[in-house]
Amino acid sequence: MTPKPEDPAVTLVNEQSQSDLNTGMSKDMSSSESDDNEPSCEELYGPYPSGIPVPFLEVRNEGREGTVPDVSKAATMFDCPPDVRDVGTPDEWVPRDGRLVRLTGKHPFNVEPPLSVLNQYKFITPTCLHYVRNHGACPKLTWEDHTVKIGGSCVTNPMELSMDQIAAMPTRELPVTLVCAGNRRKEQNLIRQTIGFNWGPSGVSTNVWKGVLLRDL
Repeated sequence: MTPKPEDPAVTLVNEQSQSDLNTGMSKDMSSSESDDNEPSCEELYGPYPSGIPVPFLEVRNEGREGTVPDVSKAATMFDCPPDVRDVGTPDEWVPRDGRLVRLTGKHPFNVEPPLSVLNQYKFITPTCLHYVRNHGACPKLTWEDHTVKIGGSCVTNPMELSMDQIAAMPTRELPVTLVCAGNRRKEQNLIRQTIGFNWGPSGVSTNVWKGVLLRDL
């Protein structure tokens, strides 16, 4: 039998639940306030490895003067020239690291870093060596024109934000490990062929992601 809301026992339980809720909220607020005192990801894990791609070197061009792109002055990966193997594809505008192992031919771009390179960098994977799983072309977006829309039936305050507006907001940094569901599928395919292509053991990467929390918007 369900007790009535005015039952003293129910009232006592409700008051206790509200007290627990308030206590939990105060703990959450105090913990969020103490986040400012927590060490940054860089302090915890050391300097981030460079994200500048290492150019692809064709065997027939190695050792020849003038065939290796100069990336010594590159500030970001987009200061580097595209990989010659991507010319003629929708992704030819995206610079790629020449060490990445291409798993599905020229396009779409599906890659993993060599296991030896992944081991070299230990915990934090360089951005340019993060594994990639694509079904099609990469959207070519610009900072000036790209916006983020927040809306839907559950959103009481729909909004559209520019990249400059988002970049001006308080940010958080979180180390996140992503792994492809097909990681090490090559070994499965040796036993019984699946419909998926051959992933090696390096379809996993850990990067420090920085941005604005969706809950803050």
